[in-house]
Amino acid sequence: MWFVAVKTEEQRSTLAIHRVRETLVTQKIQLINALRAHLAKFGIVGPQGAGKVPQLTACWPTWRIRGFPPWPGALFRVSRWNTSGRH
Repeated sequence: MWFVAVKTEEQRSTLAIHRVRETLVTQKIQLINALRAHLAKFGIVGPQGAGKVPQLTACWPTWRIRGFPPWPGALFRVSRWNTSGRH
């Protein structure tokens, strides 16, 4: 049987921070993929990656003129907040 030393409070808090960050990064990726998938249903295909979301969302004002539904605007506001580079 192997015995493992008890982790200190600092080690446990560091591990918790890493787990929370990993969860946030995963959710960010899921949001971006969902956004791209929904836009693909309307024939709008954009580049992959969190850094490319601003390029995809920059065209939003022209899409409104073409009669797209209003929901992408709300998603773009969320995606801009979620991909602002703050980890």
